[in-house]
Amino acid sequence: MALQKDLVEGSSTDVVMILEKPEAGGIEYLVDGLISIQREELDERRVRHLRLEKLRATNIGRARYAITLNGGRFEALGNLPNPGAAVPNGPWKPVGDQERFYSSGIPDFDRLLGGGFRRGSFNAFEVDVNVGVDDYYMLFTPTFLNFLSQGRGMIAVLAAGESPDKLRETLVRHIPTNQFDTRVRIPDYSANETEEPYILPMGRYGREEAVKAMVAAERAVAGPDRKTFLEYTAFDTFESLMGDQVAIRMYFQGVSRTKHVGNLGIGLLKPGLLVSSEILNMMDSYFRIINIDSATCIYGIRPRTTIYAISPDPEKGLPHATLTPVV
Repeated sequence: MALQKDLVEGSSTDVVMILEKPEAGGIEYLVDGLISIQREELDERRVRHLRLEKLRATNIGRARYAITLNGGRFEALGNLPNPGAAVPNGPWKPVGDQERFYSSGIPDFDRLLGGGFRRGSFNAFEVDVNVGVDDYYMLFTPTFLNFLSQGRGMIAVLAAGESPDKLRETLVRHIPTNQFDTRVRIPDYSANETEEPYILPMGRYGREEAVKAMVAAERAVAGPDRKTFLEYTAFDTFESLMGDQVAIRMYFQGVSRTKHVGNLGIGLLKPGLLVSSEILNMMDSYFRIINIDSATCIYGIRPRTTIYAISPDPEKGLPHATLTPVV
């Protein structure tokens, strides 16, 4: 091996050696770079990892990557844009809905769903503890925009860590400000006062007043044409406010009404919720959003799917997104 090293260095030749055994056998002391690849099963689904063990004279800022062999070539996943890069502005161009489905705004996800979200369905997304708001918003933001850009509205019960102001800031880059202010309502159960037309200060209402406020909010988001709308619900909010048993009864009534009127329901499940098992029994579909080596990924429990990495669209940029199968 030392002789091969001398020949390579003397002739300015690059050599790549592939070892079938996990042990490098002392070769790491001679080579300039060492990469290891492992494969494992995650919830009966295949996952591949690439680890940068050594890069001579080079700082390894990120040592581990999720990779895929989609298309017959190695591709590292989870390479996000520069955090300082500007997010492109411009109107969102709606992805058309099929007859019995609402588009998610992500063509790859629509294909995975068999055409989109079924009309009158409620769909659960369980996020892992190491998945942040910006991570799962890569999946949800296109759906929000696709609804609003077609003249539909949205009621959003946000999770802890989600911000009404940041949500508005994100969406009005791509839809008119007035469209958001008139067709989006965000119940805030800790607020008693607000100057924002899209926030409902639910903290100041009693039970009967709260019901009237929600009825008025539904009329606002449905608009004069009484269109169906998107219901985004973070289930941790009601459990923390009302306890699990009261929350379950509320969810059952809300999910039933959503399906009856033909709205689209998207439910967010955070780790540790007591109501998770009961909620999942009510859902039409159930997906998990996880983090694999800094790559945000999703896979379906119902329907069962392989794992897909969620990434910004390489051509259009955020908020457009693509799904890449992890194979």
